[in-house]
Amino acid sequence: VPSLIFKNGFAGSGIVSLYSDNSLRVGVESATNTSHFVISSSADVGIGTSDPTTQVQAAGSPSFQGLVVNKNFPTLVLKSNNGSTYRTSIYNTYGDTVFSNHYASGNLIFNNAGSEVFRLTSTGNIGIGTTTPDARVSIQGSAGVNPFVVASSSGQQLFSILQNGSVGIGSTTIATSSKLAVYGGALDIQAASTTGTVGSELISD
Repeated sequence: VPSLIFKNGFAGSGIVSLYSDNSLRVGVESATNTSHFVISSSADVGIGTSDPTTQVQAAGSPSFQGLVVNKNFPTLVLKSNNGSTYRTSIYNTYGDTVFSNHYASGNLIFNNAGSEVFRLTSTGNIGIGTTTPDARVSIQGSAGVNPFVVASSSGQQLFSILQNGSVGIGSTTIATSSKLAVYGGALDIQAASTTGTVGSELISD
């Protein structure tokens, strides 16, 4: 393998090699000449790997230390070939992590297993289970899953909205004919008059 070796006068030395696969590799001279930086024949760049399969591939040990940027405001920018119009940046500022979509009408979308589960639109609306949220928070259930449930720390369901629009307080076992069901206590309905007097009606089970 044709190589260029750099020696610093001490024990260490660096090596730049051109391999038979037309990749250019930079590393530390040793019995195996381990490559730490590689430019493949297809212009893919590998850091910590000698066989990059993407334009830039970084590998570390442990694996979660693959790519680290240390600056006052470290920033990762993802930009399409169309220039700066379609550009997303992730950066850290004084402990806060910021996701920024620089396209005016772009959305921030989270996928899982190839399907969308959550989005934040350019107008600030949040959609869960829907790609077209028409309110600040829009939740759309799916087959067998209720759209909204609030539970206690022990997992007891306190408040729920079912697929058919029925509301349950204290339970999700609601008769199909009921639009509002309260379990485990009384329903106290209060209304204030224009004079500030509060009227109350107690409905017990």
